[in-house]
This record gives sequence, C-alpha cells and structure tokens, in this order.
Amino acid sequence: MGGYLILSLLGIYRSFFRLLVDGEKLLGCGVIRWKWSKDTYCFGWWLYGIWINFDCRGQGLGVVLMEKLFEELSQEKC
Repeated sequence: MGGYLILSLLGIYRSFFRLLVDGEKLLGCGVIRWKWSKDTYCFGWWLYGIWINFDCRGQGLGVVLMEKLFEELSQEKC
C-alpha cells in the first residue's frame, strides 16, 4: 500500500478519529473513544466504527486503519 495518509482530526473526549486519504480522495475512517459503560460500570476503549469507501474495499485498508487505532491504544497503555 502506498501514497495514502492517516490523518488525526479530533482528540476530544479521549478519542481517536483517523482518516485514510489518498491525495484528495477519502478512502476510509475509524473512531475509538474512551467512555463509561453502563454494562460493566467502568471506563474503557470502544470502537465506534470503521468505514471504508465502497470502491476501495477488499484492499486491506480496514486492516491498516485497525492497526493504526491499536497503535494509538498501545500508546495509551491499553
């Protein structure tokens, strides 16, 4: 894979929002967030979503985004 960038847009509420772009074309995005769980009664990291442009699916871009999000979590000592 080459030529694309992963951009960080927002860092509010201890969240990570990443865009995967190639030039001016949006290839995908992913979001994780630190939040309270009503089910477990504690804070934890939640995957809010992964989106890959329909025309770009099947190229491993979702894996690229998940690896970047996991990298962010490892820096948070998760």
